[in-house]
Amino acid sequence: MSSGAQDSINVDLTNLFYPKTIAVIGVSKNRIGGIKFVFANQEFVEEGGKVYPINPKYKELFGYKVYPSLFDPEVPEIDLAYISVSAKLVPDVVRECGKKKVKFVVIFSSGFGESGNRKLQSELEIAVEEAKKNGTRFIGPNCLGINNPYSKIHYYPGMPTAQGNISYVSMSGGNTGRLAGWMVSQGSGFSNVVSIGNSIDLTPTDFLDYFRQDPKTKVIALYLESIPDGRRFIEAVKRTTPVKPIVLLKGGQSDVGIQAVKSHTGGLAGSIDIWKALAKQYGVIFTDNFELFQDALTCFSVDYHLPKNENVCVLVAGGGISVEIADTCIKEGLKVPPLSVDTQKALGEIFPPINTNFTNPIDTGEYGYVPELFAKALEVVARDPNIETVLFVREAERFHIFAETMGREDMKQVTIDSISKVLKKVKKPMFCSTSPNVQEQIAHIARLEFKVSMLKENLPVIDFIPNVAKIIKEMVCYNRYLEKVKKINS
Repeated sequence: MSSGAQDSINVDLTNLFYPKTIAVIGVSKNRIGGIKFVFANQEFVEEGGKVYPINPKYKELFGYKVYPSLFDPEVPEIDLAYISVSAKLVPDVVRECGKKKVKFVVIFSSGFGESGNRKLQSELEIAVEEAKKNGTRFIGPNCLGINNPYSKIHYYPGMPTAQGNISYVSMSGGNTGRLAGWMVSQGSGFSNVVSIGNSIDLTPTDFLDYFRQDPKTKVIALYLESIPDGRRFIEAVKRTTPVKPIVLLKGGQSDVGIQAVKSHTGGLAGSIDIWKALAKQYGVIFTDNFELFQDALTCFSVDYHLPKNENVCVLVAGGGISVEIADTCIKEGLKVPPLSVDTQKALGEIFPPINTNFTNPIDTGEYGYVPELFAKALEVVARDPNIETVLFVREAERFHIFAETMGREDMKQVTIDSISKVLKKVKKPMFCSTSPNVQEQIAHIARLEFKVSMLKENLPVIDFIPNVAKIIKEMVCYNRYLEKVKKINS
């Protein structure tokens, strides 16, 4: 990142995501305590980074040398420290980090305001303000911390991680891991991940400007339960969404959820209607469940084309499913317009008139399972002047069935290759659903392998059809927001 870009960022987070030295304060024999941050950063050490486990009670743990304190002569300047001690000890350790001039500190420990301990919360806030005078900044408490696949730092041993273009801030450690597991398993990856916890110092707002100017970040993911600096947050969102999409999952959407937020992070969740209005006004992609959240991120992490309008063509091999998808699109505010006469004629030349319908939604009949024929149809409908987006289904779990029926072993690969050729020729928004209908392990594997292969070709493949429709509508709205901003700035 250039120095000019850094000048406009309130907090320079480079040493947080690209540290050279890490201290873990409070390591012990408890393998799921602080020592796990040492285990998690073995690749960081192999790449030349230094990790310093700290606890005066030990000289060695699990083969690692342990240092008595941050001020041991062998402990150098620290870029990133993890605090993993009992809550009552945290304020004093925070002060030590300030005296050491540690650049960034992750407070893994919990038991403060989110647990109703207002006295200890107040003591922690005072200690944090003192340490900040020496330039130390804090993440947490009650969080996992940082993962950056490029610098090889990680918050949990064995948790999936891969380099990619998604930057993620989460107020939930559990949701941090959930998203990582899903995205990495399908071939996506991350540039930066922050499990931020209760945000006693640095808040999601502080990360938006950094991610906006980070060349490795294409899309920003936020799981938020509350926001402590609403006005600053809105201003940061306004600076960010014209440049990069923000996909938001808001926790605490009901009375029960709002109460749960208070005990989870100690924050005030706020009205869900206000959050939705904010998202609509400032071009944020709003999602109301985790599955939609991860699917939207999948769509925005590829080299996508934003639809200019709601016109969708539904292309499937099957009458019932074509009706269902069309209904779903209409419910989500999309349109399923008639195809041009020329398009219908061209489809009639591709498929024989057996159990087919070429109006929109399209039912190709059984011949739609022939990869080469389906690819021809995909290209034809994508070129229709009435169509902006194509939503089609490829049931990967059936590849082996039709391969046997048609006497060809290359069904899967030919399907992938033929669709990929169309994607390269026609630059229109396209989305695929696998429409799962088999629960056997072989079916899950087939769907995943197909999804991974198509994502490499920049085609998002989503299992749940209603999510595809919702995402297409959100993309239309985002495109209109960008056009609006463009006009205002011109």
